[in-house]
Amino acid sequence: MQRVQLESDPTPTRRQYLSWLSLVAAASAFGGLARPARAAGLSDADLMRTIALWRKHSRLPVPMPDIKGRAQLLAGKTLKAWLPPRGNAPKGAMAMVITDHSQADMWMGSADDGHMSDEGDGAKLISHHLPKTGDEMFHWYGFVDLPPPFTDRHFLIRTTVNSALAKVTHGQCWERTWTLDANGVATMRPIVASGGVEGLSIEPFEKAIYVPSNVGGWVSLKLPNGQTLFSYHASSSLGGDIPDKLANRFVMLTLGNIMDEVVRNAGRMREHYVAGHTPIKSGDGGTVPLY
Repeated sequence: MQRVQLESDPTPTRRQYLSWLSLVAAASAFGGLARPARAAGLSDADLMRTIALWRKHSRLPVPMPDIKGRAQLLAGKTLKAWLPPRGNAPKGAMAMVITDHSQADMWMGSADDGHMSDEGDGAKLISHHLPKTGDEMFHWYGFVDLPPPFTDRHFLIRTTVNSALAKVTHGQCWERTWTLDANGVATMRPIVASGGVEGLSIEPFEKAIYVPSNVGGWVSLKLPNGQTLFSYHASSSLGGDIPDKLANRFVMLTLGNIMDEVVRNAGRMREHYVAGHTPIKSGDGGTVPLY
């Protein structure tokens, strides 16, 4: 697959849908696991306190990992777990890793989507960015052109930074969460009808299924030993002729690839996020300083 340079994008949904498209077309795929770091000088109590601090002020918290899961993290392994239904979203999935990369580098590694293609195996993702306000980090529309016999899907996603969390934790906890805009069809219809979304006309727009639910988040937490605890979690439904159970399985299967790519991108930020790069919003609502 040819990789093209893109502007920074909301990586969770882009990666999810591209992976889903490939899985729909290929029937099955399994991702690798990220290479986290063994937690030197970090106790289980330290880890629990950090996660509890985030959960207390989070907009979309996940359950505290059990002792077995925390032991995996402390041993330098990736934790993957199912999540219970949240709101109108079905069962979801999450991944956590402890890394030696900084909080900011991991955050940017998940936000700077400069090396992703908009095409999967037999499917294409058309995206369109809307103006952002306040703590919005991303506000974008996606149209998934699926191969037959599947019906096309579309969605409008709003990603916001929890700047209040960063303030109350004195910068220790950075979080951004995304939600599906319930009024996405009404918002996008006049834009598409007027030719505002390149490559998309009103006819396929009207025939597509607007996904029923899509929520999730990215979390970057400073640990007492100087390492970073990083997490990604998502709960999604594709609706129509694709069962939630299948969509959930896709989310779990893609967690390894997602975390791999974030860790890999984090490792190149000090050379990549320099003069000339578009500033990336930080977890406190400001911008991450250029290197």
